[in-house]
Amino acid sequence: MKESIKLLLFSIFQIALVSCDSPSDKRTVKKEVLRLEHNALSLFKFLDNKDSCRKAVLFLDSSTRLDKNCYTCYSNKFVFQNALKNYNEAITTLNECIRLKPQSYDLHLSGGVLYEKIGDTINSKTYFQKALNYSAAKIDLDKGKTFKQQGDPDWYVVRIDQAIILKLLKEDEKANTILRDIYTIEPTYWQDTASIRKSISFFISSDRKQILDSTFR
Repeated sequence: MKESIKLLLFSIFQIALVSCDSPSDKRTVKKEVLRLEHNALSLFKFLDNKDSCRKAVLFLDSSTRLDKNCYTCYSNKFVFQNALKNYNEAITTLNECIRLKPQSYDLHLSGGVLYEKIGDTINSKTYFQKALNYSAAKIDLDKGKTFKQQGDPDWYVVRIDQAIILKLLKEDEKANTILRDIYTIEPTYWQDTASIRKSISFFISSDRKQILDSTFR
């Protein structure tokens, strides 16, 4: 009799677990994740306040426990952890972002910078190399597809980023060749010319340390 009761209770428990995956429960979870994320986002204007950043991280910890595939939850948590200079925790969070978007070169670039900040030059180089590979792949993939024409803002961004990555890998000559080449190309929107040219000139004249100190604070 006892065994029958145990079996019945086990069956009820299993049904309860299955019912948690119902559409209505998923909507409830999603709504809660959005609520927690909204609470965290309201604290972005207080990035210079440690207590606010810690509070935001707690909100986002709760949201990622509910949804382990919420990319924006992880990426926002990363911002607050970085503001707190909790670099080891930020690396863990960033790796969750990479898990969800493995080919995003900018995530690997951020990872390399974080490892630099904690003095792990072996891992930083690995991440920078992956960032370089993925940025090159993006440039090849985007040719004639994503960008309407060379000179669009996004066209510059990925190429400037690629040059930055090369500088961080101590390949200054290759980086400066890319920067000088794109400097000669007029931006699609004339109002962007001055700011883009200024950025390119800065990176041409900057060494690795200057880029790390001024660009990734």
